[in-house]
Amino acid sequence: MTKPSSPGLNKTLVMTRLLVAKFGMAAGEPVRTKKKRRIAPKPKRRRRPRPKPQLKRRRAPRPKR
Repeated sequence: MTKPSSPGLNKTLVMTRLLVAKFGMAAGEPVRTKKKRRIAPKPKRRRRPRPKPQLKRRRAPRPKR
């Protein structure tokens, strides 16, 4: 086998060959990995937020005379 230019590619090729040798799987067949189970977020009870004081409408200041 001729040595490829990039070392990373060589590593992957060696790894695939090792996997093929170890498990006897066809080359290029995707390796099935264990899927992580997604934990569903807890449903939150929605309550009405209390109005923030800075959002309340302020009265217009009295005009200066």
